[in-house]
Amino acid sequence: GITLANAGGTVDVAAGTYLVSSQIDLNKTNLTLKGAGSASTIVQVSGTGERFFISAGGTTLEDMTIEKTDKAGVQNIIYIGASNVTIRDNVVHGQFVIGEGDVSRAMVVSGGLSGLQIEGNTFYSLRQPAYLTGPTTGNIINNYTYGTKGWVMEGGDMTFTGNTWGSGPQTNVYDIVILSLAPLSAY
Repeated sequence: GITLANAGGTVDVAAGTYLVSSQIDLNKTNLTLKGAGSASTIVQVSGTGERFFISAGGTTLEDMTIEKTDKAGVQNIIYIGASNVTIRDNVVHGQFVIGEGDVSRAMVVSGGLSGLQIEGNTFYSLRQPAYLTGPTTGNIINNYTYGTKGWVMEGGDMTFTGNTWGSGPQTNVYDIVILSLAPLSAY
């Protein structure tokens, strides 16, 4: 469907379980990849490398569950390398257990991007929900994160609003980690 879609179009992903074993390139401007709801559209990924590679501005990924089914190697499930990207109303989770060395991230955001919107998602059992590098700006709104080592801000300058965090046995190691490479405004 992505191959056939025009820029600005929507690819509706029907209810069902889909095994994705190679990279899906989201390289058409203002393209929306929309599931039938996080309880209905299940995307299972495994192995190493990115599975959703977003290189076009205005891309939206929404309304699905994305599950990393193994602990094999480093996997950044969603790579974001374009501005004005929206990740909305998804559930993204893996097999990560705090204290283990597994490196699985829901997202890696790279470059001098703007207009990033991450909203209404649930992230759990991943090393990080996102690792943000470069002078990226945008909003992280109304997400629920638990069982992770926390959001990592290496160079991003994001605004966090209305997010909730795990507690008790579902607590995060950290909720948000701001590394010394991040701009002072991130603090």
